[in-house]
Amino acid sequence: MVTEYELNRTYAGRSTSGPFPIEARQSYEPAEGGTRVTFTIEAEPGGFFKVAEPVLLNLYKRQAEAELGSLQEFMEAGLDRSL
Repeated sequence: MVTEYELNRTYAGRSTSGPFPIEARQSYEPAEGGTRVTFTIEAEPGGFFKVAEPVLLNLYKRQAEAELGSLQEFMEAGLDRSL
């Protein structure tokens, strides 16, 4: 479910289905030479997921960094073609 939306600035949502509740928020703001993307996620794992939390956190962090790197490459390639 979307909990906050502002065009070109913020997107936030909450999921209560699945193994545990998750809230995520993305915000975008101008920064020198580009755009600063801030992504936060809060989750309340329980049971097995609570025990596995450190491993899952590390896996998710690596995945998010890889996806943001791909996004940056995609965006920069698009900017280069338009010049």
